[in-house]
Parts: sequence; structure tokens; C-alpha cells
Amino acid sequence: MEPKIAASPIQKFLDMDAQLSSRLRIAEASGALRTAAIWFAHSGDSWFWLLGLGLYFIFGGDEWRELTFTLIVGIIITALFVLVVKFSVRRRRPEGEWGGVYRSTDPHSFPSGHAARCMLIAILMVSSGPIWLGVLLLIWAPLVSLARVAMGVHYLSDILAGMVIGALLGWVVIILVAPYTSKILPILSSLL
Repeated sequence: MEPKIAASPIQKFLDMDAQLSSRLRIAEASGALRTAAIWFAHSGDSWFWLLGLGLYFIFGGDEWRELTFTLIVGIIITALFVLVVKFSVRRRRPEGEWGGVYRSTDPHSFPSGHAARCMLIAILMVSSGPIWLGVLLLIWAPLVSLARVAMGVHYLSDILAGMVIGALLGWVVIILVAPYTSKILPILSSLL
């Protein structure tokens, strides 16, 4: 009989992560909880946020124009950062049927782009928007993140890492991007 090779600490962590994530999974179930999870899982989609913010930036009023531009830039920076990490780590998504569009366009799960994006949006709104909206988005961001696990397209560690990345990038955008928004906007406005 061959000696059994002990699993590495990283493999033990990944196994535990997969087990916990599978306990939260409801993708194959039916009912109101699954419907809510689907809604939350999609509510953090990048196309949805970029389209809405882009339309507001072009056709909306001047009141939130700077914040809208900062959100757009933050979402793009976050997407690029997450893509670099995803293609460096290359962790496969959990097996499953739901979320075919996510699985085919982005087969990598670590970190969660949805979790990063939602946390970034929440942090930016807490810092620069109406406080009630910031608090609402701080509640929404973890719900989107957990819905991604519930629907089987991410592991718990994916969303935790995504939320940390989003929060950190939110503060980076507040410190390094937001102060220059008012200087860039006149240039953009003249092009539109």
C-alpha cells in the first residue's frame, strides 16, 4: 500500500471553501429565495451599471455628473484589476448550469468582479453621494456577493477577496481619481 500524501494547507482551505460554498448554493432549487438570488446576482452586472451611468452622464443633470464620471472610471479600473488577477490565478468556477453567460465569457472565478464592483460603488456612494443611498448600497453589495455563491458561479473566498479589492479600490479612486474629475469633465463635455 502506498503512503497517503497529506493535503497542503492551501488545498485544505480550498476544500473547506468549496464545501461551505456548496452549502449556500440554491441554484438548483426553486422558489422565492432562488428568484431573489437571481435578481441580486444580476443586479451587479457591469453592463447594467455602465449603461445606466453612461446614459445618466450624457442625458442627466449636472448635479451628480462628477460622481457619475468617478463611478464609471472606478468601475473600469476595478474591471481591469480584477481581470489581471483572474487571469493570473485562473481558478475555475464551480461546476453548474446557471450563469451560462458568465461561464462562457469568463471561466475564472477568483476574485469576484461583481463583489468588487458592488463594494466599489457602495464605498464611492458613502463617500460622495447621499448617505442614505450609500448605506443602502452597503447593504446591497454583500447581498449581490452572496447571491453569486448561492447561484453557483463563485466560491465564498472569491466574493470575500472581491469585496476587499472593491473596498480598497474605492478608497484609491476617492483619493487619486475623484480630485481630478472636475478638471477632466469640461474636456469631456466639449467632446459630447
